[in-house]
Amino acid sequence: MKEWRAIMYAKSEDSCSEILKRFELRTETAIVKYIFDTWIPCKEMFVSAWTDRITHFGHTVTSRGESAHRMLKQYMPNSMNNFLSCCEKLYLAIGNNHAEYDVSRQRQQMRIRDYAQPTPQAMIFQNINLKISHFALNKIYEQLKLARQPHKSKPVNCTGFFNTVWSLPCSHKLRLYLDQEQDLQLSNIHSHLHLAKPQQLKPLLSQPDKSLSVVLDQVRSSFGALPDHQQIVTLEELRRLSQQTPKTLQEPVIVRSKGRPRRHIGSTRRDLSGFEYVEVTQKANKRSCRSCGEQGHRSDSKKCKKRKSSAEIQSDVWV
Repeated sequence: MKEWRAIMYAKSEDSCSEILKRFELRTETAIVKYIFDTWIPCKEMFVSAWTDRITHFGHTVTSRGESAHRMLKQYMPNSMNNFLSCCEKLYLAIGNNHAEYDVSRQRQQMRIRDYAQPTPQAMIFQNINLKISHFALNKIYEQLKLARQPHKSKPVNCTGFFNTVWSLPCSHKLRLYLDQEQDLQLSNIHSHLHLAKPQQLKPLLSQPDKSLSVVLDQVRSSFGALPDHQQIVTLEELRRLSQQTPKTLQEPVIVRSKGRPRRHIGSTRRDLSGFEYVEVTQKANKRSCRSCGEQGHRSDSKKCKKRKSSAEIQSDVWV
């Protein structure tokens, strides 16, 4: 497990190749074959040497997607909803999430962090205070503490990892700002970390704009100035729009099947995968024989070692 973690968090392609060689020598052949056949071909999707080349703000797993799916399921606990009710609940979930973000944004815009107070030591924050999230401020402050440490005899070269992943100035850039007595600007911070006011959500059901006649008048007035080939294309497009039939989503037809209805018809649990169906059938087939105690057959089966013949059964009856 330690070797596998070392592969996942390798910082360069060369170190990843070296760890893979050691992993291949120290681990069992079956495990090595499985990993090299299944996971190594897509190593660019999860190994840090490749994932740290993009700005992902520390999110390298699917937990955000899983938590968002869980949040939606809280608003739709069962599958007994139509299209309209699903849209309404989705709109409610997004609206509540929107409101929670707005409350958090306003709370962060009302309080300045202790290390960013207007003092001579914190003048570097004066242009970004109350404009970026506290999370981003904490990240910058950690790099600022590294930048203020005394210089080592052998300076460490900047790898660009922090600036690429977080899109924030690293300790090397902050040291240059301190030496040149410059302040951080809002343009140095990624817009994802700005405390911008979110846009208003559009209403769920809005009425169409009754301006068809105005649009048709504009098309009619500009039609004569178009060249011949554009007039042909415009006429074909208008003819296609006038002849198309409206397409509306309708509720699926409920078909009542024979027999007793299933109990989990309103459940949101996923369907079983193929290997799970196989496991269920295997468990069902593992019955124990009452005579010999072995699994896979019954007491009246020919596979049973203690099964009596018909002559023995008749003799027992007459006795």
